[in-house]
Amino acid sequence: MGNWGETGVVGCSLAGTAGLVKGGSGTIALAASAERVAGDVRVAGGTLALGAPDSEGALRPGRLAGTVSVEAGSRLFVRNESAFAAGARLSLNDRDWIPSVGHVRLEADAEVARLTIAGAIMPNGYYGSSDSAADIVDDVHFEGPGVLWAGIRPTMLILK
Repeated sequence: MGNWGETGVVGCSLAGTAGLVKGGSGTIALAASAERVAGDVRVAGGTLALGAPDSEGALRPGRLAGTVSVEAGSRLFVRNESAFAAGARLSLNDRDWIPSVGHVRLEADAEVARLTIAGAIMPNGYYGSSDSAADIVDDVHFEGPGVLWAGIRPTMLILK
């Protein structure tokens, strides 16, 4: 899926076995589920926005599963809390040789099972920008008021 300097909206559910690659310099807004895409999702250029307003202005959420990779110089825009399916993983890829990073704008709180930045698996925690209530502030990789929980949430077992 590529576009060059334009904005497009995908309003239907996506399914397939080959994965999904967003290329080009423009923006694609996913306003439906791509949970049935069996392969990984890669943002290799421009911006992939999860969620888009419908004709009446209400937010239609986008949703991804599997591993979502945001390549250096690309953006993922998270607009809804249900942006990632259970078990989804987020990878932000940096390049040492250029001053460019994979970047996430959080307009809503979201949750992933694992966060990887520049190949390193990050510890469990709440990630976000200095504009958010995150415990782990990272203005290089995150922007916006939302918070990303990364990790498996602890569960409590009560025995009687």
